[in-house]
Amino acid sequence: MRKLMLVAAGVTAMTITGLYLSATVGTGLTPPTATLMKNGVATAITCTLPPSAAAGTTVADTAHSVTYAAGDTFDLRLTQDVALEGSAPFTATLEGSLSAGGVGGGFPGYGPAPPAVAAGSAAGVSALVSRADHTHAQDFFAGPPTAMGISQVGAVTSASRGDHGHVMLTIGNASDLPSLTATAMVDGTIIYCSARDAYFHLVSSALATNTWDTFAASVAGKQWQRLNEGSVKAAAQATWFVDGSAGNDDATGATSGTPLKTLKELSLRLGLVEVRQNTTINLKNVGATDTGTWTYRLPANILVSFVGTLDSSNQIGAGTFGTVASFTVPGVGAGTGDVNFSDTSIPTSFTASGLLSAGVIFKRTNSTALYWFAAKDKGSKTCRISRPTTAGSTGVLTALAVNDTYAAYTLPTIPVQRFTSQQGCRQTQYQFLNYGGAVAIGGQLTPMLYANCWRAAATGNVNGGRFAGCCIEVTSNTATTFLPRDNVSAQFSSGCIFRESAATGDAIASFFWHSTGVQAFTTFQGVSAQAFDGGYLSIEGDWYHNDTTIPCVDAQFSSVVQLSFGTSNACLIGSGNTSKLARVANAGRIEYFNATPFVAGSTSDANPIQVDGASSALASLPKVVGSTGSGVYLVGTAGSPFLYVSATPANGAVTVTMNNAPAGSPAAPVRYVQIPDGAGGTLTIASLT
Repeated sequence: MRKLMLVAAGVTAMTITGLYLSATVGTGLTPPTATLMKNGVATAITCTLPPSAAAGTTVADTAHSVTYAAGDTFDLRLTQDVALEGSAPFTATLEGSLSAGGVGGGFPGYGPAPPAVAAGSAAGVSALVSRADHTHAQDFFAGPPTAMGISQVGAVTSASRGDHGHVMLTIGNASDLPSLTATAMVDGTIIYCSARDAYFHLVSSALATNTWDTFAASVAGKQWQRLNEGSVKAAAQATWFVDGSAGNDDATGATSGTPLKTLKELSLRLGLVEVRQNTTINLKNVGATDTGTWTYRLPANILVSFVGTLDSSNQIGAGTFGTVASFTVPGVGAGTGDVNFSDTSIPTSFTASGLLSAGVIFKRTNSTALYWFAAKDKGSKTCRISRPTTAGSTGVLTALAVNDTYAAYTLPTIPVQRFTSQQGCRQTQYQFLNYGGAVAIGGQLTPMLYANCWRAAATGNVNGGRFAGCCIEVTSNTATTFLPRDNVSAQFSSGCIFRESAATGDAIASFFWHSTGVQAFTTFQGVSAQAFDGGYLSIEGDWYHNDTTIPCVDAQFSSVVQLSFGTSNACLIGSGNTSKLARVANAGRIEYFNATPFVAGSTSDANPIQVDGASSALASLPKVVGSTGSGVYLVGTAGSPFLYVSATPANGAVTVTMNNAPAGSPAAPVRYVQIPDGAGGTLTIASLT
């Protein structure tokens, strides 16, 4: 049996007319019984949940009533099988009326089927009992707390079996906390906020301003501070809306008309709870300092998506342009790396219309939505763009058509967020967001999935992960942006673009330390791709390198760039480049898998292959080797690294012939390994042993 008592100062009379008992998660074989007590004696008001009741089952006793006078004690006795301790949470709700300071009125209670509140009523009291292992008695305020005339709460009584009873107030909105009369309340007094499904406790503090989780109390030197508990109710909500301008952190956040104001509030509601369904968090006008600390847990295959809103509030030039007049895709060979579209309805130019500004994304609006970013204003109302893709982390490349309509939007910005779980990061996605300089704080974790996002220019690190249809802006003037961050590998899939922050052609995207995959149809606008410090960069399909003034592809310090060809059979294509197409040094290597030279991009440099400082023409391929072991190799040719020999040669399965005769033997003066070269012959490699 559990027992607690509530005495409210200023209450002259109270009549209880109903008791409701509800199962929140279902009951066991011996479910709870609630009995209303008066001065320690059981009254006629009692009810019991049935055995094995489903969640949401409610029973009630509205046939009896009990009246309390000033000085009477108020108890709610709860009995439950000890074996079910902690396993069957429930709520108990009382309804009735009271008189406080001469003012009478009904009160709504907290729970199912509350009676109507009398017009002009100012106060209400109810008891809420929850959590099978902790009992709470609470005052519920239907109106402004200052109208109650209630200045203190009665003492906690003892509870059997070492239970801890808590006497607390219940309040509708956290915004009412500062006006709650707290003169006689001691530190540790707890208030339950029903709007946020959260608990606040009173503490002595020198702070006096409201924050996301702290509110100044009515008594100087005290504050209401939120307890660090998540909400199971919030964890079950699959769709959220956050609007930093129109939102309210006491709202449900369930619709665009009732959004939360801050991500911080949502991170607190989801704190330390397990989210068991795919969840979407729709964002708009997020504040620049709105940093949440996300501690939710995710089972396997559950995804939490932070999604920016694209609507009329962030659309650029609505109604003044937006029809595709022409669209071209790359051809085969040098100087054909452009994906262009034109729009004759552009007033002056793409640049003048703000369409090349940071964080601008394009969307096709007349058919299946496609998304792309601008790369370069080519004049004559024509723009080089990234390859259009469908939305999401597995976007599919596709083409625009003449008379397609489109709109352009400034992506909503999300400030840096803190994530505390590696698993949570792997299953958290940003989409349609400008996450600016939102890299990890102090080495903390960041999301691993990005779709249709913009990452603003910055020196330093870009967090690792998987990117689809994203624009990574890279700082110009030979400043280096490192990808991926720390010890995290990254993958850039179809439709990504690396764009310089200024038209200087000398930005560097450096892939270092660990492996990175870049898939087909990735655009590099004025940006060099560099494998650095032991990095491994795998390029799969066509790369469009345009307008660079430094080497397009660079392998340095024992790093490897491996090239697999796309539709052009050339891999590295583009136009407007003025420096080397490929450079290797300090034991770096570039490996490619087709006898056709791997570069076809136009450049004004007549000797576009540079190995350890020595420049060579394309005719020097298939192999160029430098003085430090650096080299450009066609895989499978003599001298190419053994590790990358093709596993499926054209003349049949791989077979290895070895001659291990002792050194100096007439039969084999040199030990060797012979491997089919894929063209009917064999490749002989001297043995190292």
